[in-house]
Amino acid sequence: MINKEFCFEEEIRDGYLVTERVKKIWYTEINLLNLSPKYIKIDLTIVRNIDKDFDKQQLVSNIVEYAHQREGYIIAEGIETKEELLKVLELGVDYLQGYYLSYPQLNPQEVSNESIKTIENYWKKR
Repeated sequence: MINKEFCFEEEIRDGYLVTERVKKIWYTEINLLNLSPKYIKIDLTIVRNIDKDFDKQQLVSNIVEYAHQREGYIIAEGIETKEELLKVLELGVDYLQGYYLSYPQLNPQEVSNESIKTIENYWKKR
């Protein structure tokens, strides 16, 4: 039995607790099916520490496979470390965004040399 008193922004469905996050994931999955987007952006909350989290890796891998089968592209946002960069490249992400590459500016700046070398080295090893 779930105590409804503690269900902030959550609801009970068929005896299961459904959080706001789960509802957003369901909504996103339905939109993916209905819209067939050309570009799908992976949120920074998924990218954060993806190099250490198998569940996040599996989720991104599945989304990449889904998009690529439909000639779509994946953008990973919020890349802040070399390890995150390498992992999303390994998972097949097409476009990269985040502080590790470049900080946001009114006039976009060049991608950091360290990031470029990391990406070049990744592709040389493949």
